Amino acid sequence: MKKYFLAAVLAVSSLAASAQIWVGGSLGLGINDPEEGESTTAIAIAPEVGYTLNEKWDVAVALNFDFVSCDGETANAWGIEPYARYTFAQMDKVSFFVDGGLGYKTGDFEPDQMYVGFRPGIKLAVNDNLGFVAKLGFIGYESIEDVESNYGLNVGGNDLSFGMYWAF
Repeated sequence: MKKYFLAAVLAVSSLAASAQIWVGGSLGLGINDPEEGESTTAIAIAPEVGYTLNEKWDVAVALNFDFVSCDGETANAWGIEPYARYTFAQMDKVSFFVDGGLGYKTGDFEPDQMYVGFRPGIKLAVNDNLGFVAKLGFIGYESIEDVESNYGLNVGGNDLSFGMYWAF
């Protein structure tokens, strides 16, 4: 029995020894200025904390804060988004990944939103601790309470974000 317990402790210790905790986040900006209709500016700030399991997998949670201005009126929203990141290709300091997760968002003037899907991205590792990422697009399902449900691929200016991460 002692051997099994010791083996389990060693397995968990080796997993924890190779893992890294990281903090960071992303910043998004969306501007919609049609010739006719309302112009909208949206800023999204998403601080996050994550845990690197191995070279391919990370798990993290992001807190989303959105600030929207539409023809002089402003509103705020917040949300939470836990996700898992899978790195599928790496070339020296550049790696390609996909984040798969789910999220919940609520705000001042929008109904509650729930979503599940994938976001592709690219990461540039400056050194062992510092990395920059960019994400573009969303593939998945989104439900806006009492309004609509959407699924599919969305690639647009509102789905572009840039981030920075610091690993400990």
